[in-house]
Amino acid sequence: MLGIPIDATKEEIRSAYRRLVFKYHPDRNNSPKAIKKMQDINEAYKELMSGRFSKPVIVRKRFSYMRQEFIREQKEKIKIKAQEEIRRREILERMVDNDAIRQERELDEVFDDLLKSIGL
Repeated sequence: MLGIPIDATKEEIRSAYRRLVFKYHPDRNNSPKAIKKMQDINEAYKELMSGRFSKPVIVRKRFSYMRQEFIREQKEKIKIKAQEEIRRREILERMVDNDAIRQERELDEVFDDLLKSIGL
């Protein structure tokens, strides 16, 4: 969350916290996600500064966060691919429809020519 190494010192944690507060504080950042982001940053900072967590816990939390980000990115990629596939199918459908209309017109012309040739 704070973007610091596992073996960060308290000063590095404090510095990262201040940098992120400056970036995401709701008074400076109008993003709708800024409040949630600040809550997460504050929680991570308090937990890290309290010294309650051992490195394995921090590693698990970081892995969990990275996993969630990966899943979110993959879902977004799948969504984009699905939208592209829908567009591709719509284009193909229009092409098939246009081709069928063109063939129907050609047949109508052939029948009209035949009818004219036999005098009808």
